[in-house]
Amino acid sequence: MEANSITGIFFHLFSRAGEPEMLIHMSSSKNMAGLFFLSLATSAFFLNFAWESFHGLLFQNHPVMPASRYVPMMVEMSLYDASGIVAFYLVVSACLRILLWPTIPANVMIYLAVALLGAAAIEFVAVHVLHEWAYLPSMPAVFGIGVLPLVQLPLTGLASIVLARRFSSLP
Repeated sequence: MEANSITGIFFHLFSRAGEPEMLIHMSSSKNMAGLFFLSLATSAFFLNFAWESFHGLLFQNHPVMPASRYVPMMVEMSLYDASGIVAFYLVVSACLRILLWPTIPANVMIYLAVALLGAAAIEFVAVHVLHEWAYLPSMPAVFGIGVLPLVQLPLTGLASIVLARRFSSLP
């Protein structure tokens, strides 16, 4: 399937009733949408790689892990984080029925709520159900969920959205 047809599918899915080709309020450029999502995923990956690398020191076993295992694990986690941020962005897009929604306070608050709920669910399941990782006592926690992992996706996601809008020349 071609990139243009994939973009066309998104344009169709997010178009407003009565406005068949109005997907993006500020611009109808499919190239701009492609550049935005590429920028979103890329900036989310790099921001989360930095975040994961630093706050990973507050997880059990991470501080003593050799770099040959630690770095690939941080790359993998950052890919998951970037994918989550794009998914949360698309959830907000579906709610607003605007693929490239304006970053007005109401939309940003919706994104932050979606990302916070998503991060809380992911972290709770990973720590308390699947036992994928555990925190060191130095990790601040709320209801058994680490504060840094809890705010990571909302904050790095919002920063990624702002960067992606600038990189893709969206207002």
